Amino acid sequence: MALRVGILMGRTQATGVLMRTRRFGRVRRLAEARCALDAAVWSAAEPDFSRPFRDLARQLGAVALRADAAATIGLPDPVINEDIVSFREVPETEAEIDALIRWRAARDYRKEETEIACAWQEIGETAAGRDFLVRMMPRETVAALTRDAARAGFSVAAVEGYSRFAMPPSPGARLTVEVTDAGEWWCVSCQDGAGGRSHVQSDWLEPPEAGAAAARIQRLVKSYLLTYDGREAVLSVAAGPDLAQALTPDLLADGTAPRPEILQSERLPVVKAAERVAVAAL
Repeated sequence: MALRVGILMGRTQATGVLMRTRRFGRVRRLAEARCALDAAVWSAAEPDFSRPFRDLARQLGAVALRADAAATIGLPDPVINEDIVSFREVPETEAEIDALIRWRAARDYRKEETEIACAWQEIGETAAGRDFLVRMMPRETVAALTRDAARAGFSVAAVEGYSRFAMPPSPGARLTVEVTDAGEWWCVSCQDGAGGRSHVQSDWLEPPEAGAAAARIQRLVKSYLLTYDGREAVLSVAAGPDLAQALTPDLLADGTAPRPEILQSERLPVVKAAERVAVAAL
């Protein structure tokens, strides 16, 4: 048996759970915690997460701060930029490729290379050259998260966007497109079971703007389906009532894109979402 801590950072709220894994993959929730989060922290030049991590640590208790209780932090997807970049010529060493991609990311987002934290993976080769999936966010935000979580006593094992914990494996060679309503933001993720490619797009969700968010989500879903035209596809929609009402299956399958198999479910409660962050790291 092992201890796991899952922390889901939202726009205005942080949620934590302490889990114990049991035999045969079963898990048991031992404690849960919630605290307020200042939305301005995500755009601050010098972000400070010390108060919410201290509040979560106090509520979860000393067991959550044990060295063997690995803590995984899920971030709101809108704070992470994702893009696919291509190069006709690529250096030979990984260090040189890393430097090239960081230079390109800094140029495209008009940042200094020292201002961004960047992760990447090669996803294929086309006529335009070799393709790389690049994910980046402000370096100061990553540093503040890991620093303040550690100071509160958590043993941080991973920090990633929530969608990377929530995205299910694509079955067989099928294309999986998942629309997730996380309450404070929405996310559309696309995973190619045959080629291994995956893409994520997201933005903050303002309740009065459900219709505008739905229109943008529909465009994204259709673009993914058309890009992989002819492939067997599954569209999974987990949304709250406001977004679900605006985002109907009929609108998503209006004849302009291949009709996928559609699975609909309610929005995952925030504590269950934090559990998913904890369990995904197993």
